[in-house]
Amino acid sequence: MSMRSPAPSLGKVEFLVLLWTTFAAFAALYGPQPLLPVIQQHFGVDSQSASLLMTLAILPLGLAPVCYGYILNLCSTRRLLQLTTALCALVLLAASFTTAFWQLLAL
Repeated sequence: MSMRSPAPSLGKVEFLVLLWTTFAAFAALYGPQPLLPVIQQHFGVDSQSASLLMTLAILPLGLAPVCYGYILNLCSTRRLLQLTTALCALVLLAASFTTAFWQLLAL
């Protein structure tokens, strides 16, 4: 009979940070979906091109599991969340200043 070690418990602050990070990631990934018609009209692209934005936003989620182990061996989960949340914020800020659709796709 094997004894499992108890799961580490999160403090209140850590839980709130994790909850906020999850919400922010969800909003960043799925927030543009209802805005696709507005993006389509603003940049003057067709609906298929506008939907490419969602494909490019979701694609890393499909590829990420291949890299999880390697990345988590390089740094702590806390550090990874800090870096990726800051990177996501910078990309979203830069996206608000784009003037061409290809710039939005590149970000």
